[in-house]
Amino acid sequence: PDGARFRAADVSVAVGTDLNPGTSPTADLPREAALAMRDGGLTSEEALLGITRHAARAAGFGELGSLRVGGLADLAVFDTPTPRTLPYVLGDVRAREVWVGGRCVHRSPASLPW
Repeated sequence: PDGARFRAADVSVAVGTDLNPGTSPTADLPREAALAMRDGGLTSEEALLGITRHAARAAGFGELGSLRVGGLADLAVFDTPTPRTLPYVLGDVRAREVWVGGRCVHRSPASLPW
């Protein structure tokens, strides 16, 4: 994709993986976001929205992929200084916490120095 062209046309870009060995042999969404920045010219904010809100809308899941009052509160917490830095953290990126329906279902110790 050409991030500049999509941006100029005010198009929201979904970023994802279908986890197949032919075109996308990974399920690592932060890595896909980083590749969308490097190869597709997306900004970090566009890449983050691409793996969350825009991906949910593209898949027909409406307002999933965003935090809002009255929402489902399904989310993952990552050890990064800001959400915008998530696409820059390649490698072994694992969620520190996972919340489903507003309840914490997984918690692990901090793994990065910040």
